[in-house]
Amino acid sequence: ATSLSVLIASRTSVVQANLRVSTYSTLPLPPFRSLTAIDVDVRRSHVFFSDTVLKKIFRCTINGTNLTEVVATGIDVVEDIAVDWLAGNLYWTDYGLETIEVVSLAAGHRMVLFSENITNPRAIEVDPREGVRYLFWSDWGQNPRIERSSLDGTGRTTLVTQKLSWPNALTVDYPNRRLYFADARMDFVEFCNYDGSGRHQVFANDHFLRHPHSLTIYEDW
Repeated sequence: ATSLSVLIASRTSVVQANLRVSTYSTLPLPPFRSLTAIDVDVRRSHVFFSDTVLKKIFRCTINGTNLTEVVATGIDVVEDIAVDWLAGNLYWTDYGLETIEVVSLAAGHRMVLFSENITNPRAIEVDPREGVRYLFWSDWGQNPRIERSSLDGTGRTTLVTQKLSWPNALTVDYPNRRLYFADARMDFVEFCNYDGSGRHQVFANDHFLRHPHSLTIYEDW
């Protein structure tokens, strides 16, 4: 197959990189100001992304059509977004407002999940599967850490606090129930189990890995 691709928020555009044949293309969208976060709802073939200058979150189809504004007011610097493809909810971290929020994509209902003990929220991920239903996020503020809660914001708990400086990126290994994370100051990639146990270093090299901004995982990639 030649359809294995990664979508990248590249400041003014969304770039599609085909990993099979090493080609790149840009989705046919108008130019943006400062795209930062991106996530994909594969089930509905939707792409979500945020612009930190326009202060909006957008959605389009996976081929770049039907561009719409999902969140157009009340946000500041959205650092990362995560879509719950089962319930149809979108989560995001707001560095400027120091909040973590969620919106229902169908009904438009919006709620602040966390606004206390949040200083520099960065990465966010979800595992919405039955029997799991977890929300994960990182904070590289006064007390760098990685946290977890249920998707409704209950059961907040801290997973990782040691040997962290700028936990800048998260991604979920769904089959193995592992959380991968990267530190942009210490230049490493590690993973742990969903309860924070079993921490293991995957890669650490400041020559090849400099200020990692985002992570994703697919099978053995």
